[in-house]
Amino acid sequence: MLYGYSRRVINRYGLRELKEVTFQASPDDLRRIATFLTDAASQIEAGTAKTDHLHLSIEDAGWGKMHPEMDVVVSLPVAGDDSRNSRRKPR
Repeated sequence: MLYGYSRRVINRYGLRELKEVTFQASPDDLRRIATFLTDAASQIEAGTAKTDHLHLSIEDAGWGKMHPEMDVVVSLPVAGDDSRNSRRKPR
């Protein structure tokens, strides 16, 4: 399962910006999620993503069958959106 602490609602569909996300998963499922995230990063870097967001349940067909109640989605960065850096604390 995925859990998180909500910061705010960001669109009319109820999508929430989270300040923390928790993965409660087996080691195998964590590896599948990690593989998906690594592959998504590669597609974003290469500019080969076919849509503006990627679903684990689509990229890994077995995931949706094993976990129909949970999906991981990667949204491609929006040009000029620096919001991901605006909340970082200086090191």
